[in-house]
Amino acid sequence: MSRKPTLGIVVNPHRPKAVEAAGRLEEYLSKLDVPYRPPCTFDAALGDAGAGLDAHLADVDALIVLGGDGTLLAASRYAAPKGIPLLSVRFGGFGFLAEAEPDELEEAVERVVRGEYSVQERTMLYAELVRGPTPVASSLALNDVVVTRGPLSRVVLVRTEVRAGYLATYSGDGVVVSSPTGSTAYSLSAGGPLVDPSVPVILITPICPHSLNARSVVLSDEEEVALTVESSDEAMMTADGQVGVPLVQGDRILVRRADVRAKLITFGLKTFYDHLQSRLRWGDTFGL
Repeated sequence: MSRKPTLGIVVNPHRPKAVEAAGRLEEYLSKLDVPYRPPCTFDAALGDAGAGLDAHLADVDALIVLGGDGTLLAASRYAAPKGIPLLSVRFGGFGFLAEAEPDELEEAVERVVRGEYSVQERTMLYAELVRGPTPVASSLALNDVVVTRGPLSRVVLVRTEVRAGYLATYSGDGVVVSSPTGSTAYSLSAGGPLVDPSVPVILITPICPHSLNARSVVLSDEEEVALTVESSDEAMMTADGQVGVPLVQGDRILVRRADVRAKLITFGLKTFYDHLQSRLRWGDTFGL
């Protein structure tokens, strides 16, 4: 008889229904005699302050994520380096990355236990902040790495380069460097294109640029993007909107495809294009 997988459970403590579902899931797994680790409450708003999740993942074969997209993004930074697949159950408002709805929880988990699923590998980004000659911070990101203006600054100047050379200096609210998965997030709000998550690209999208001819650029994911802060006003680097580092003039952020990939569990019932229609209402005529 094959060994049953050990499951980890991550729950957003600010979602009461998710917390309730975590308790229900514990009872269900006990009935099935499935090994699991007690639920780990993980606040995505705290970013990497929730490093207790790293210990939670020891000897875990799959991770059940009960929360919104933010909880999944945060969990992916810990699970991807360990090669652990994640099943996201939608307890947030948007849930673009969720594979199952709350009323499908038990059925979805039982399918994971039986191994009746496939894994979608998603490109992640790796960002390194270099100050002078010294790397001072780094982070993985599933969605995006963003250089943005501070709360009191008017604009930020970001010199943008790729391996082939100089691309542009964007003046505005900042610049989003996005993975294909992140094309439906901040990049889309800033006017970037929608990209199927299987396409091997990196996107650069300026945020509210002070120019009529500044547009998104789509690069091969073999490229490395270098963002240099040229203005002296306050600026910030964020990864997935959760890990934040204040920037100073001259800081250089190097963004490339990470050496690890996020592994998302899928049952093959919904496609990227299904989510475009159900979440973004893509192609909706609004009754016309």
